[in-house]
Amino acid sequence: MLQLTDARTLAHGDRLEADYCIVGAGVAGLTLAAGLASSGRRVLLLESGARESSASAQALNRGRAHLSSLYRAGEPYLEKSRVRGFGGTATEWRHECGAIDGIELEARPWIDHSGWPIDRSELAGYVERAQNLLGVAGDEPAATELPDWDEAFEITWLRNPQEESVTALLEPALAGASDIEVLTHANATEIVVDPAAGRVIRIRARCLEGPELTVSAGSYVLAAGALESARLMLASNRVRPLGIGNEHDRVGRYFMDQIECQIGTLLLPGLAARMRPFHSVPTARGFEARAHWRPSAKLQRRHELLASTLRLGRLDEATEPPLTAEVESLARETATAGERVGSYHATVTLVVEPRPDPRNRVTLGEDRDPLGMPRIDLEWTDHEYEAWTLRATSHLLAEAVGRSLAGRLYLPRIRRLPRYARPRGCHACTTRMSRDPEHGVVDLDCRVHSVPNLFVAGSGVFPTLGSRPPMLTAMAMALRLADHLVRES
Repeated sequence: MLQLTDARTLAHGDRLEADYCIVGAGVAGLTLAAGLASSGRRVLLLESGARESSASAQALNRGRAHLSSLYRAGEPYLEKSRVRGFGGTATEWRHECGAIDGIELEARPWIDHSGWPIDRSELAGYVERAQNLLGVAGDEPAATELPDWDEAFEITWLRNPQEESVTALLEPALAGASDIEVLTHANATEIVVDPAAGRVIRIRARCLEGPELTVSAGSYVLAAGALESARLMLASNRVRPLGIGNEHDRVGRYFMDQIECQIGTLLLPGLAARMRPFHSVPTARGFEARAHWRPSAKLQRRHELLASTLRLGRLDEATEPPLTAEVESLARETATAGERVGSYHATVTLVVEPRPDPRNRVTLGEDRDPLGMPRIDLEWTDHEYEAWTLRATSHLLAEAVGRSLAGRLYLPRIRRLPRYARPRGCHACTTRMSRDPEHGVVDLDCRVHSVPNLFVAGSGVFPTLGSRPPMLTAMAMALRLADHLVRES
């Protein structure tokens, strides 16, 4: 049975031991623990928060975030886009899940630093295992109800598990484990490395209101999220002045988050009944699925686009952020026209894949939090390629809608990322995977290149983020890492 222990009840200076020490009990850490549950080894997870998030724990997320004009001035991106607590940001999960696949895994000549170095068929096997954990494995709904469509945009499906909570879905996989423990209120503050052997020998942890303690293990895994894992590696600079694993100045670089933007309103004559799958349909396995559009690989190559996914929403649903006055007016006109002719009308939201750029990065700021840790200083400012992809994809979709469905997509003028674009809070790529240490932080086994017993789990190891929710792929990579750790032991 999974055991939760409040670290504040331990004695100051306690030294704990485990076979595997995992920093973070979010979706990646819990999935990794589930993969290790049958190993017969002791697994200890250090979690900054508790079952319920608290204001004091959330305050540790504060830092400086320079996001250009993408995020409204004064809004605390670093605080609002992540959750410290059991389950992590998965506790505020939007329920849809789908894996990075197809062209999004490829090295694309028009996108520098793109391409995953692992075999896509191997990753697909772990994606299926992750789907089983979430209860969404099985065939996608038949597409026969959907209208005939232009080959420029393909149909893709996102799946919706029946349970509200990811932790509720993962806990059955952990229920039979005899030796998995989560220490809540335990904040990892330093990775301690043996100067001679180059191996991690312990993790130091502190409670906001309680003791300091250390954990020694055979293998250590950072699963604290793309931002916190990078911060902990950079701040652990007592032995290695540049930080752990940062010999080539790669830790914290290539920070990414997906960009979401409501691009306009859609009107399709006489197709209301056939567009139901774009909102939700049941499957034979009992879970819900939802159809989306995305540009085909051929269209992406022809126009050198970043990947994107298009989601349709009902006009009577509240939109966040609100539509601009121009688009809102078009929405009302579209709805009225649809009601007159019995047609389908919807808002269209585009989720754009971010471009890998080493200048977008996490560094350590001058301010310190109550634990003495340097706060994060985040730079994520260059979004010109994302804005161009948004404009180009919007107009290509409008052409396809008119050509194939005799419909109309009403678009506002978009010269740059409009003020109603926003980041989605899908942090990734700060400890990216690479074949050689000069271009990344971890190797193909998610082991830090220069530290033989330190690994990273979660979307921080992604080379690219893609345009679909990253949770399922992060779970798949955690299961893959669990298999490697078991084989290695």
